[in-house]
Amino acid sequence: MDANFFAGGAAPDPSADPQGFARAQNMARAMMAQGTRPQQGQMVGGHFVAPSPMSYATQLANAWGGAQQMRNVQEAQRGWGILNGGGG
Repeated sequence: MDANFFAGGAAPDPSADPQGFARAQNMARAMMAQGTRPQQGQMVGGHFVAPSPMSYATQLANAWGGAQQMRNVQEAQRGWGILNGGGG
């Protein structure tokens, strides 16, 4: 079971931290939501300045990281017998 989505590198014990999985899922959802927000430029001195290419790369990395974290949470839940089947 690969559950390296926590800083400690181990999946939470549901009996010791019942909300650990929920917190990890919420963080993953937030990261994926950041990855789906549209990029916006700004007006500076009467000129439009488009978003930088790095902001698009960061957005993509957030979406990918959130999806990976969600997969890790679901895998850890299956390992603890909390989640059976395809997930949510």
